[in-house]
Amino acid sequence: MSVALRFVTAMVAGSLLSIAIWTGEARAVQAGAQITVTGCVEKDAAASTPIFKLIVPPPNSKVYWLSAPREIDVPSHVGHTVEVTGVATERQGSRQSEIAVSKLTMVRDNCSSK
Repeated sequence: MSVALRFVTAMVAGSLLSIAIWTGEARAVQAGAQITVTGCVEKDAAASTPIFKLIVPPPNSKVYWLSAPREIDVPSHVGHTVEVTGVATERQGSRQSEIAVSKLTMVRDNCSSK
């Protein structure tokens, strides 16, 4: 394989990567990969319809918008620390990350780090 072809192949492969937070640790994952993250569930107060997000605390601060099927009751976990598993993508037309939630497990009934 020529040097130019290897460079193009590496650039294409690199463009398919996005950064996600994997259980509080920064890791590169392929866009559309399943991840697990831990953070605090919040309701977006500015939205006219209920929109929920997962706030990952420092040092790897990140915000994920959450989309989940009805059987996963995200609203009941507002203010709780949870572990979310799902497919991470970037939201259409923005640089914001979204997780299509497949599993949600409560870690603590508050968002305190203690």
